[in-house]
Amino acid sequence: MFGGWTAWYAQLAGARVTLVDAYAPGHSRSSSGGETRLIREDYGTRLPYMNLAIQAMELWRHWQDQWNTTLFTKTGRLLLASPKGAKTCLSARDRLEAAGVPSEILSSQELVKRWPQIHMDGIELGLYNPTAGLLRAREACRVVAQRFRTAGGSLRLAKAQPGKVKQAKLETLSLSDGTHLNADIFVFACGPWLPKLFPQVLGRKLRPVRRDVFFVGPPAGDLRFSVPELPVWGFRGPAKDPRFATYYGFPSFEGRGMKLCPMDERNDIDPDMDGRHVNAYQTKRVRDFLAYRFPLLADQPIIETRVCQVTDSVNGDFLVDRHPEWPNVWMVGGGAGHGYKHGPALGRYVAARLLEQDRDTTLDALFTLKNQDLDVYKRD
Repeated sequence: MFGGWTAWYAQLAGARVTLVDAYAPGHSRSSSGGETRLIREDYGTRLPYMNLAIQAMELWRHWQDQWNTTLFTKTGRLLLASPKGAKTCLSARDRLEAAGVPSEILSSQELVKRWPQIHMDGIELGLYNPTAGLLRAREACRVVAQRFRTAGGSLRLAKAQPGKVKQAKLETLSLSDGTHLNADIFVFACGPWLPKLFPQVLGRKLRPVRRDVFFVGPPAGDLRFSVPELPVWGFRGPAKDPRFATYYGFPSFEGRGMKLCPMDERNDIDPDMDGRHVNAYQTKRVRDFLAYRFPLLADQPIIETRVCQVTDSVNGDFLVDRHPEWPNVWMVGGGAGHGYKHGPALGRYVAARLLEQDRDTTLDALFTLKNQDLDVYKRD
């Protein structure tokens, strides 16, 4: 999404753009692949990201209307908090209210009444954000690339590597089909491939890790775990049993089953060579979680699985900065698990920065290449 939207907005601004992808837009090895991603406005105390998410929400809706397609489906988002996490939800409600984003705090009694399909043991309150929802991830990648091509852009399917360098500037890309591309500006928005492309610069700044994702089939005819009966959900604060504290999930969408994901395992992944098979340990954890929080699904089948890669940065910030040795090369990445939703807003910002146009310059320093490395790695 970072690369596709950057190409789209740079082209809208008058640049001649070639978009290169090693496989295809939205392919299954990419971080932007898969069926759905969450879009929400709440970002805790990280207000620049909340503002960027609000912009992105407006842009997703705008281009959905312009292109007469479905990219976004409103489901709402429910954040369930233990007593120790309640303060975080209350603060988030205040920030959303100040930004003009509707939300409400629900007591444990109200939560049980509205969503009885979730076992609310140990939940103090919930933060409900009705404007949040799902993005059709793979489909949106394809739509953006198609619109880019229809508007005159060029799309090449090939693996790209930096090519000829002259006078401290990159002159060409070397493509796996044996050809070369010349350009004035090069943008590498390559997700988990960035550390492999620039190991000396990014090898200790970005870390691709795997995340196992499961889809559980509800009982036949049971709509309680599907859109619109169930919102996107997650948990805040320690649970009575720590095994069940760090999960999030989506309602069943287009018949794919309820999606859920444990978040706390952080194994490295090679985006080219590693298989995309979930492991038995995570499957057992998901089964235990279902028995606790969604008992009506405890014996239902896991009907699909995915393995995504999440590219974490040193402190969770996106990366939008020049290569330190080649000033005409830009590196865009570090999307972690939350980058997808920001796609159109970030792409618009990157294009404006490349072409030296008006933008929110406060983001320039936030997205810069950090001095520290992964030895002091932390994540929000």
